[in-house]
Amino acid sequence: MKVKIKSMMCSSLALMVFAIPLQLHGGTSKYLYRPFASSDNHQPLKVSKTLQGMCRAQSPISKREDAWTCYAEGQQYDPCFVKRFGKRDAVICPTSPWSSEATEIKLNTNLVERHEETLDMSRSYPWALELDSGLRCMAIESDGRVDGLAVHYKCSDKGYLIGHLQRCKAKWTMLHSASGHPTTVFIAKAWF
Repeated sequence: MKVKIKSMMCSSLALMVFAIPLQLHGGTSKYLYRPFASSDNHQPLKVSKTLQGMCRAQSPISKREDAWTCYAEGQQYDPCFVKRFGKRDAVICPTSPWSSEATEIKLNTNLVERHEETLDMSRSYPWALELDSGLRCMAIESDGRVDGLAVHYKCSDKGYLIGHLQRCKAKWTMLHSASGHPTTVFIAKAWF
C-alpha cells in the first residue's frame, strides 16, 4: 500500500513538474489578419499613399485566397489584400500586422483568378511571427540558406528564422540565426 501511494505521489509530482513549462510557454496564438475589418489583433489601416498598378498572382508570402503580389510604380508589394465581395478594383498592402501604414493600389487590370491555394493554417507558413522574446519576424521570399536550412523570415534584429516551423506542440518553435549557431526560439503569435 505504501508503495502505491509513493508511486502516485511521484506521478503527481512529475505531472506538476512537467506542467510548469507548459504554463510558462502557453500555446502559440494564431490570428487571421483582417485588413478590411477592425480587430483587437492588429491596428486599423490608414492609407498613406494611393497608386495605380496591377496584381499578377497569389502571394507566395501569405497563402490566402485574398492575398496577391502586386506592382505599382516599379515596386513590388506583397502581400496585398482584396475584398472578398463587391468591387474588386483595388487592393490594400499593409506594411506588417503591427503597423497601421498601408498602400492602396487601384487596379488597372482585372484580377485573374485561377485555382488559387486556400489558407491552411496547419501547413502554410504565417505572414508574420512574434517570438516570446518580443522579436518580430516577417516572411520573405528567399532561395538563401543558412547552415544548410531554408530561410523563411527576416527578423527585426537582422537575423533570420530558418528550417521548418515546428507545430507538433501547442507552442510552435523555429530556429533563429543572427550570428553564430542557430538557436531554437518559441513563437508567441502568428498572423496568417
